[in-house]
Amino acid sequence: MLEAGVSSGLSLVNPGTDDRDLVPYTEASVVCKGLRNRDFGSLSDPFAILYELLPNGVYLERDRTEVIFDDLNPNFCHKFGFEEQDRQKTFQMTIMDYDVVKKDDFLGNVRFTPLQLESATEGVLELEIQSKNGKISKKNGTVTFYTERLMRSREPYKVGMELGLGADCKIESKRKMFLCLSRSTANSRDYVRIFRSEAMQIPNKKGESFVLPTFEVDSSTLTAQDPERHLLLELFLEGGRKGNHRNIGEVVFKVGKLDNLRAGESIAFFSGLSGDGRCRPQLVFPCMNWNVGRSTSVIVMRVSNLLIRW
Repeated sequence: MLEAGVSSGLSLVNPGTDDRDLVPYTEASVVCKGLRNRDFGSLSDPFAILYELLPNGVYLERDRTEVIFDDLNPNFCHKFGFEEQDRQKTFQMTIMDYDVVKKDDFLGNVRFTPLQLESATEGVLELEIQSKNGKISKKNGTVTFYTERLMRSREPYKVGMELGLGADCKIESKRKMFLCLSRSTANSRDYVRIFRSEAMQIPNKKGESFVLPTFEVDSSTLTAQDPERHLLLELFLEGGRKGNHRNIGEVVFKVGKLDNLRAGESIAFFSGLSGDGRCRPQLVFPCMNWNVGRSTSVIVMRVSNLLIRW
């Protein structure tokens, strides 16, 4: 058990920051679909690089996403943030296929302005990916931006969190699994991914809990400073080098459930009602052949450190 970084309950949604210390920014989440496959025996390992087009024609790298392995439809966790002065600037996002032994392969690019993203209907804009010569082809796939105007502190905070499996959870599977955490958008119909764990081999005996290493996420990304937003926690069986990952369990709950938690406190999600009859957050299982008892605590979310300045 990690030592608690903060012993008192603090609000994740509203950390007590004066409104004058909050600044607006544009948050853009990126999802690609139908990318070209540049690998043999597996699928492309895409990542995206964000460039700002300067007045002198130079492309300045501003940011980049994580690499997602074996996936032609990547849903990136990393968010692109644009400040007020960026809204009318031109940006280019280049999608690459990560390679270890040779140069990364080019998969395509798109150009946009943050104002263009914000002006899209409900903040959702799909762009067709261009080749190096600027031509658009359906074979290149598409990029969808999910964009919101949010507020964050001038002194941003990160939240340390843990995800894991309860000690009474017995999983009989030789395949690796991973967990994903997503947040609902303002239109409430879409979710943007904010965390994806590494694939891991899960202990298949009761009494063996499994906790992922602590990860950190920006507080505004996690909560959107709205306790009514929903968080989606999903458990996947890894699909191997072909990327056919299978959702085997998921739970949806409001951001407000995390508010005022003390460091070290956790929320447990059950596959059924708990033994004491009290209602707990429930997991939904698309695959009912998973060997989990009805009162089993399957997924545990713990706040290990609250509101750490960075």
